Amino acid sequence: MSEAPITRTTRLRWHPDALFRNLEGEAVLLGGEVAQYYGLDPVGTRIWELIGEQPDIDGVVRAIVKEYDIGEPQALEDLFALVEDLVKHRLIEVVSDA
Repeated sequence: MSEAPITRTTRLRWHPDALFRNLEGEAVLLGGEVAQYYGLDPVGTRIWELIGEQPDIDGVVRAIVKEYDIGEPQALEDLFALVEDLVKHRLIEVVSDA
Protein backbone atom coordinates (compact mmCIF):
# COMPACT_ATOMS: atom_id res chain seq x y z
CA MET A 1 0.00 0.00 0.00
CA SER A 2 1.21 3.53 -0.65
CA GLU A 3 2.41 5.83 2.14
CA ALA A 4 -0.02 8.68 1.38
CA PRO A 5 -3.76 8.09 1.07
CA ILE A 6 -5.17 7.77 -2.45
CA THR A 7 -7.37 10.77 -3.34
CA ARG A 8 -9.20 12.04 -6.43
CA THR A 9 -6.11 14.05 -7.40
CA THR A 10 -3.65 11.19 -7.03
CA ARG A 11 -1.71 10.57 -10.22
CA LEU A 12 -0.75 7.01 -11.10
CA ARG A 13 1.34 5.15 -13.61
CA TRP A 14 1.90 1.56 -14.54
CA HIS A 15 4.86 0.07 -12.69
CA PRO A 16 7.73 -0.21 -15.22
CA ASP A 17 8.21 -3.90 -14.42
CA ALA A 18 4.51 -4.83 -14.75
CA LEU A 19 3.59 -6.95 -17.75
CA PHE A 20 0.08 -6.77 -19.22
CA ARG A 21 -1.83 -9.00 -21.61
CA ASN A 22 -5.45 -8.52 -22.67
CA LEU A 23 -7.09 -11.91 -23.20
CA GLU A 24 -10.51 -11.42 -24.78
CA GLY A 25 -11.34 -8.36 -22.66
CA GLU A 26 -9.84 -9.57 -19.40
CA ALA A 27 -6.34 -8.65 -18.30
CA VAL A 28 -3.60 -10.78 -16.90
CA LEU A 29 -0.88 -8.81 -15.14
CA LEU A 30 2.48 -10.01 -13.93
CA GLY A 31 4.42 -7.96 -11.44
CA GLY A 32 8.12 -8.15 -12.21
CA GLU A 33 9.22 -7.38 -8.66
CA VAL A 34 7.02 -9.99 -7.01
CA ALA A 35 6.60 -12.48 -9.90
CA GLN A 36 2.91 -12.92 -9.17
CA TYR A 37 -0.02 -13.10 -11.59
CA TYR A 38 -2.98 -10.79 -11.12
CA GLY A 39 -6.24 -11.05 -13.09
CA LEU A 40 -8.68 -8.27 -13.94
CA ASP A 41 -12.28 -8.55 -15.13
CA PRO A 42 -13.38 -6.40 -18.11
CA VAL A 43 -14.07 -3.31 -15.96
CA GLY A 44 -10.76 -3.69 -14.15
CA THR A 45 -9.06 -4.09 -17.53
CA ARG A 46 -10.65 -0.83 -18.70
CA ILE A 47 -9.45 0.90 -15.53
CA TRP A 48 -5.93 -0.41 -16.19
CA GLU A 49 -6.08 1.03 -19.72
CA LEU A 50 -7.42 4.35 -18.43
CA ILE A 51 -4.56 4.67 -15.94
CA GLY A 52 -2.23 4.54 -18.93
CA GLU A 53 -4.25 7.19 -20.80
CA GLN A 54 -5.19 9.66 -18.03
CA PRO A 55 -3.39 8.77 -14.87
CA ASP A 56 -5.29 10.86 -12.32
CA ILE A 57 -8.03 9.21 -10.26
CA ASP A 58 -10.57 11.91 -11.11
CA GLY A 59 -10.14 11.38 -14.86
CA VAL A 60 -10.46 7.63 -14.51
CA VAL A 61 -13.61 7.84 -12.39
CA ARG A 62 -15.24 10.30 -14.82
CA ALA A 63 -14.55 7.92 -17.71
CA ILE A 64 -15.91 4.90 -15.81
CA VAL A 65 -19.12 6.74 -14.87
CA LYS A 66 -19.54 7.79 -18.51
CA GLU A 67 -18.84 4.33 -19.95
CA TYR A 68 -20.69 2.14 -17.43
CA ASP A 69 -24.04 2.27 -15.67
CA ILE A 70 -22.65 3.22 -12.26
CA GLY A 71 -22.95 6.24 -9.99
CA GLU A 72 -19.90 8.28 -9.13
CA PRO A 73 -19.81 7.42 -5.39
CA GLN A 74 -19.80 3.67 -6.10
CA ALA A 75 -17.34 4.04 -8.98
CA LEU A 76 -14.98 6.02 -6.76
CA GLU A 77 -15.22 3.50 -3.91
CA ASP A 78 -14.54 0.58 -6.26
CA LEU A 79 -11.72 2.45 -7.99
CA PHE A 80 -9.99 3.31 -4.71
CA ALA A 81 -10.15 -0.35 -3.65
CA LEU A 82 -8.68 -1.57 -6.94
CA VAL A 83 -5.96 1.09 -7.00
CA GLU A 84 -4.90 0.29 -3.43
CA ASP A 85 -4.65 -3.39 -4.37
CA LEU A 86 -2.69 -2.69 -7.56
CA VAL A 87 -0.29 -0.44 -5.63
CA LYS A 88 0.10 -3.13 -2.94
CA HIS A 89 0.99 -5.68 -5.63
CA ARG A 90 3.43 -3.20 -7.24
CA LEU A 91 1.57 -3.16 -10.54
CA ILE A 92 0.98 0.60 -10.47
CA GLU A 93 2.79 3.43 -8.72
CA VAL A 94 1.61 6.66 -7.14
CA VAL A 95 3.36 9.48 -8.98
CA SER A 96 1.99 12.43 -7.03
CA ASP A 97 -1.00 13.89 -5.29
CA ALA A 98 -1.68 17.37 -6.66
